[in-house]
Amino acid sequence: MNDLLTEMFTDFEKIINDFTATLEGHGVKVQSKRLSQLVERVKDLKTMRKGIDYAGLALDDNGYVVKAFKLGDFVPVEVLPADATKGYYKLVDGNFVLDEERQRLLNEV
Repeated sequence: MNDLLTEMFTDFEKIINDFTATLEGHGVKVQSKRLSQLVERVKDLKTMRKGIDYAGLALDDNGYVVKAFKLGDFVPVEVLPADATKGYYKLVDGNFVLDEERQRLLNEV
């Protein structure tokens, strides 16, 4: 029985540490590792929910909004191909897929 409790405690401690790391990795400041406190901090995560339309905002160097646009989807900037906005890529499961025929047609124009 003691081994079972030790194993459960170890598992719980790992879950708490992973939960804490996830919150902190998303910019949420964690003051306590108590489960109730961690759950309370989840509301501070910036997340996108299905069925809700979101706007992307472009800011100038001083932080003023200079452009707003409906956000269809999002990806990390580092995965954007240099020519991502030319109209011949589709986003499939978060990956850019090049349509070579469409690229050829658009480049002919």
